[in-house]
Amino acid sequence: MEPLFEVKNLRTSIKTKHGYIHAIENVNFTVKHGEILGIVGESGCGKSMTALSILRLVSSPPVYITSGKILYEGQDLLKLSKNDMRNIRGNKISMIFQEPMTSLNPVYTVGKQIAEAILLHQNVSKKEAEHKAVEMLKMVGIPSPEQRAKEFPHQMSGGMRQRVMIAMALSCQPELLIADEPTTALDVTIQAQILEELRKLQKQLNTSIIMITHDLGVVADMAQNVMVMYAGKVVEYGTVRQIFKSPMHPYTIGLLQSIPRLDKSVKKLHMIDGIVPNIDNMPKGCRFYPRCSNVMDICKEKEPDLLDHGDHKSRCWLYNNQGGA
Repeated sequence: MEPLFEVKNLRTSIKTKHGYIHAIENVNFTVKHGEILGIVGESGCGKSMTALSILRLVSSPPVYITSGKILYEGQDLLKLSKNDMRNIRGNKISMIFQEPMTSLNPVYTVGKQIAEAILLHQNVSKKEAEHKAVEMLKMVGIPSPEQRAKEFPHQMSGGMRQRVMIAMALSCQPELLIADEPTTALDVTIQAQILEELRKLQKQLNTSIIMITHDLGVVADMAQNVMVMYAGKVVEYGTVRQIFKSPMHPYTIGLLQSIPRLDKSVKKLHMIDGIVPNIDNMPKGCRFYPRCSNVMDICKEKEPDLLDHGDHKSRCWLYNNQGGA
């Protein structure tokens, strides 16, 4: 069966006076019908840039998608006109943005904002759109949806605003939902409620989800497959079980070791030394080597490829014969 969505060798670049620098490079992944794919990594690793590139929402200029293919049901989105892309965006592919307070318009009621998305993509009357907006608020667990639809974003809590964003994203019943840090800045109780709503709606509507997060606990709870990104590149790709039970890349191992554990008494949490490099000053060779405890000479000179190990992929010289493993 053909995957619902596929990204091939995607590269998004920023134009500077010295030429192009690449924010993301050679990103490849697929999403099947009904699948939840988790994309993880620290801030600055290219997760959100990948999401914005998928929907062609990068700020051009200075940001441009310079190569690759973005295939939705076999159709390359990069070849579509702006009008055709608008018909896809919000209708077939929707996105929950990272910060609902800045994503929602402060001068319109939340009901009107949801209804606007419905009117744009569906052949319904204004009254029908408003009724459906209330139904969507009810679907995502907002109490008294008729009243809440008349309220403005500032009158709602962070959790309520995030539910409004989910309602808006799902209002046209998209086949693919991109959730960019959907639980950021929410307390753990609200986080759990939001994730439960997403899981319930995904099963109800059979929507595929790309879950972008730095929280590996969210990924373990939600996703079937995981893509780990570092410095604009995919460094590991596999099933949730493979990533959590037998991680291969030192970066993935470091992320997993940084998770607090209730079953172990640890005085000090593990920390990955250093920071993600700036995109205009990437190290030669493997981009992770300055922070890696397993660094070898070849890591400093030559970048490893993303190699298949069965259906588990890793970009590391530890698992490549040239690296001396």
